[in-house]
Amino acid sequence: MIVAFLIVLGMWHFADVISKNKLVKAGGDLQRILLVYIVVIASVSVLVHTIYFLRINGFYLLKIIGTIFIIMGAYYLIKIIVRKEFKFVKKISEREDNKKLQMLSIVLIAIPLFLIALGPPTDPDSLDYHLGVPLDWLRNNQAYPRYDWISARLVGLGESINLFGLINGTDILGQIVQYSGLIVAWTGISTFANTLRLKYLSALLVLTSPVMLYLATVQKPQLFPSAALVFGVLILLKNRENYDRKIFLFSMVSILFAISNKYSFLIAGIVAIIVSIVIAKKNKDIKFALLVIFLLFMFINFPLYLRNYLFYGDPLSPLFENFKSSPDIDVLDYARHIREYEGGLTIKKVLMLPITLTFTTKLNFFSTVLGIGTLGLLVVYNVSGVSRVILSLSILIALGFLLIGQTLPRYYLESYFLLAASIVSTRWGCKHTYLERGLLLQSIPVAISAIYGAIILFPGAITNDLRNHVMNNYAFCYQEAQWIDKYLPKDSVIIADVRSYALIPRKFVVPDKIKGNPENLMDIIENNNVTSMLIPYPNDESVWKGLENYADKKISEKKIFTRATRNPLNAGAKYQMWLFTLNTDLNKRIFEVE
Repeated sequence: MIVAFLIVLGMWHFADVISKNKLVKAGGDLQRILLVYIVVIASVSVLVHTIYFLRINGFYLLKIIGTIFIIMGAYYLIKIIVRKEFKFVKKISEREDNKKLQMLSIVLIAIPLFLIALGPPTDPDSLDYHLGVPLDWLRNNQAYPRYDWISARLVGLGESINLFGLINGTDILGQIVQYSGLIVAWTGISTFANTLRLKYLSALLVLTSPVMLYLATVQKPQLFPSAALVFGVLILLKNRENYDRKIFLFSMVSILFAISNKYSFLIAGIVAIIVSIVIAKKNKDIKFALLVIFLLFMFINFPLYLRNYLFYGDPLSPLFENFKSSPDIDVLDYARHIREYEGGLTIKKVLMLPITLTFTTKLNFFSTVLGIGTLGLLVVYNVSGVSRVILSLSILIALGFLLIGQTLPRYYLESYFLLAASIVSTRWGCKHTYLERGLLLQSIPVAISAIYGAIILFPGAITNDLRNHVMNNYAFCYQEAQWIDKYLPKDSVIIADVRSYALIPRKFVVPDKIKGNPENLMDIIENNNVTSMLIPYPNDESVWKGLENYADKKISEKKIFTRATRNPLNAGAKYQMWLFTLNTDLNKRIFEVE
């Protein structure tokens, strides 16, 4: 816990020192610090990825860098405690006595979310490839293709931050970085807020969004890059009349770094780049702008796409798999799954999108929606000036996701942040008051959920015993991982039909290419020297038919588990798993597929 926190605090302190040297001029102190902070995060990510992609022996270099950040973070923490430097919180509460309710809502959400982020990783997304692939690279001292693990193709620079944390002895660095995205988002959105009340509204729009319960506390690199992208665009728009090359440079780092985290950021990223070019052109600096964009792309993004091309023959694997002369059926199916998640786009989904982004009738999906802040569109539907420009960008990005058939609320996060910026850039009116009241009402279930999460997860950051208790009760597939560790020899190679691969304590093979083509099972077993398997029981006959004939009786255990998850509404389901070793006489090929 303390290591991850000190690393991030050290990065912040480093950014603070650099920003005070007049390297960049942008609005207030916090904006300047954040511009540099994002660049620091991006630089570390690029360095880590480069070292592991090129297979350079840079482990100790990254340890040294991490140690420097830890020392800087510890120094900064002591400085804060001794000098009480965060006096702005006290000033805000003193200046706005009639806004104690807003401040209380912000505190009751922000602090519990921070405590959750300090706890161990428990969600299946984090424990899948977001942590699993970096851990696999660390174990093998290099980045390498995982043809069996199709989702590993989606790894971007965001996972390099997770790897940097693992190198320095912590598995929650990504969570702390994602949490810091809340500060980045609020600062960017409030850039255009001219009053303290509008700044409060900015904070409420960010913190009371139910999806923050999830995105601010996991390893998935979405909240921070989304906030960084929007922050970069808004800083450029704010300084469009006072154009500065350094601001342009730092903002473009924010935008291009965001694009490098997930393919989904390409839509908002392309829009942001076009806006940046337009601003540069209006200030007669188009050549510099294009040169900066090209050089930063080659430095930040190109190595990532080159890696994917060399590993998988597709720079955006698996998106362009269908253009290959001999496409992989399993990869095609996965690409289709990404595009058509939850059934793909339908007229009904398009018509229902405003509702599904805002509300859910299923309580267990509460942390997946953007919330009533989306109703702020009613506040700004007839705005003008820069507010209209920001709103147009929000709508344009949303239409981009709609055109590709994506309707999951979290993909509309950049649109939501830009909508929020448009809202607070206008004069306060009665519609703002109604929206504020709605957000305060929404803050109640969000705060309750955040406090509950902090109560059950934060203890895992205190001691190893408490961590084990938290993981055992709330971490997805942790019990299965402990089961494997108990029964299987250390040199085992296991096919594990689970999702939390970061927890698997043995060398593992992911069954992605078996489920679509069961006839591949024997070849995969032989090629990877698989010695054991962990699969659901009763098993799927279409995939695992005849497996009983292939199991060795030396180790053959079946066990009923209770679904462990931090969301109590998703927990409690019973399921049975079968762990067994394989018959070593593979030449008989007892396994047959009809």
